[in-house]
Amino acid sequence: MRCTGVAPPTPWSAGVAHTALRTALVLLGCVTPAAEGREGNVLIPYAALNLTIDNNLFRLPADVDARLVAGRGERGDVIETAQAGLRADRLIGRQRLSFDISANRTRYNTYGYLNADLVNASGTWTWQLGHDLGGEVGSDRLQSLTGFSDIRSAARNVTTSRVDRATAHYDLDPSWRVIGGAYQTTVQNSSPERIGGNFKAEAVEGGASYLPASGNRLTVRGRSTRASYPNRQFLFGVSVSNDYTQDDVEVEAYQQVSGHSVLSALLARTRRHYPDLQQRDFNGYTGRANWDWQASGKTLLTLGWKREIGAYQDTTNNYIVTDAVSLTSVYQAGFKTRLQGRLESKERRYLGDPGFVLSSAPRRDDRINSIALTLSHDLNRTAQVTGTVQRELRGSNTNGFNYADTTGTLSLQLTW
Repeated sequence: MRCTGVAPPTPWSAGVAHTALRTALVLLGCVTPAAEGREGNVLIPYAALNLTIDNNLFRLPADVDARLVAGRGERGDVIETAQAGLRADRLIGRQRLSFDISANRTRYNTYGYLNADLVNASGTWTWQLGHDLGGEVGSDRLQSLTGFSDIRSAARNVTTSRVDRATAHYDLDPSWRVIGGAYQTTVQNSSPERIGGNFKAEAVEGGASYLPASGNRLTVRGRSTRASYPNRQFLFGVSVSNDYTQDDVEVEAYQQVSGHSVLSALLARTRRHYPDLQQRDFNGYTGRANWDWQASGKTLLTLGWKREIGAYQDTTNNYIVTDAVSLTSVYQAGFKTRLQGRLESKERRYLGDPGFVLSSAPRRDDRINSIALTLSHDLNRTAQVTGTVQRELRGSNTNGFNYADTTGTLSLQLTW
């Protein structure tokens, strides 16, 4: 195929996606699906259809009438999602360009006001200069409908996040590497109830990695982040800023424990400081760890742990510290069939009291337990069908936040 140009734009509701797709094809030299067999020269269209039944869409306690929150008596809904996308990858000398764009159409059978047409896109240039210097420059844009587990409102909200990144590494010798990077993250919410969570965070990091010939890895890095919230929060008539600075020192390791097990872990010391409200400061450990054990030729077990700090805003809390443990099992039932089970237990502590609320109520603590079972089967080389059932229970010491939810999803994925 000879590519001499790109066709003129055609009308489409997702104009952003169309423009980005045309640009990607130009940058990637209009590679064709026929080039798929050649490594580093790939164009892959894909599509998916999902049908989800959710019996507690708004995550309401059993004794709360849905009419009080959503204006209708139905607690659940049937959700249909269609996705169409394109992945592209091109190797030009030692430079690699990759792109992924998808359009997503979501429709609710009962609560139609939640319907959404979303566009996601990502692009990466993996660059290399000589044998020792390389890195990545990329951008990711993600749109999603926000869930209702942490807000007592049925208002529709679309969250749009974008992450721009530039990283570099330099190999001092075959075993030692110096690393660095800069990142910018922006988050925008469409609902007036959630615009207080809009923010921009800028981060820089640097460190070093030890990469022995065994394939194990050890990395030490430091990161400094500055986050700004353009919409100030009003607490009982007082305007406060949620801007913060955060410093992390991380140690990350990957260790082949034996021929059948691998341990990967990251441990960080995190210090977050709020200049306006030092009562909200956080100083503690965060991290994650996974132990993968190949129990047999068909069975893989993964034991996981994580501790993370996340954003949350109301009059008495500003962030959440989550501790979670999980157990995942994957069983290869046949050449085309896989069965996966997952158990997870999370404790969420709502912290960052600004000190403006005089209350004898205890700090909010939640416990979330979930179990999920997924069965997937490859129909042929291009089609896969997947079914998932999940049960989730949340207990809270704060009235109105307990819930039980069951969801079932049937998916068909197509790749050409």
